[in-house]
Amino acid sequence: MSKPTSPAFDLYEAGIASARGRLAQDPLVARLASGDLTPEQMLRTLIEYCSFGVHMTEPVESWIRRAGERCSALGYPELGSSLVKHARHEAGHHTMLVADTRYLVRVWNNSHVPELDADQVLLGTPPPSVEEYRELHESTIAGTTPYAQLAIEYEIERLSVSLGPRVIQQAVALLGEEVTSRLSFIQEHVALDVGHTAYNSRQMASFLGEHPTFVDAMVNAG
Repeated sequence: MSKPTSPAFDLYEAGIASARGRLAQDPLVARLASGDLTPEQMLRTLIEYCSFGVHMTEPVESWIRRAGERCSALGYPELGSSLVKHARHEAGHHTMLVADTRYLVRVWNNSHVPELDADQVLLGTPPPSVEEYRELHESTIAGTTPYAQLAIEYEIERLSVSLGPRVIQQAVALLGEEVTSRLSFIQEHVALDVGHTAYNSRQMASFLGEHPTFVDAMVNAG
């Protein structure tokens, strides 16, 4: 299947390239992808990823639905309807991360001291970047460019496809397949987000083809 495109979507891809490059060069991302971690470091990183991820995924259904409703209200009914429909598929995904956190804490406690308390881990304060991510969604929905929710979604799900398989590969090498195969959120989203990313890219190309002046807003959000 050929890659969807439009001149405006090509401009978006060019505009977002530097941000994608900065993320790829982030020291932790680079270490995760290359496996330059000890098994203990990988396990703690996955515990934090899952526990902090709860804060990033629990509101997703609401974000996408409200963005769709705002798009419809502002005169973009086709995109609005699509977002509202997609939102239903995102409900409850945070529960996988809760379960994954509890499982990984059990793995940790089997061979490490001091032991961790899964409830306390899940109640832990996430880093400022998580709050910034939540605020990005809220400000996008409440602002004049709710359609830029599509760019946020596209970039997040694209990460599952571009980075996810490499992280899983390194986690298998460091922790074993028995542990890694139980990570329901990562495993499911690496598989599902291939289709989601392809669908989102078609939506991006189509919407930007109709509204080429929206490229900058999409890049800023993405």
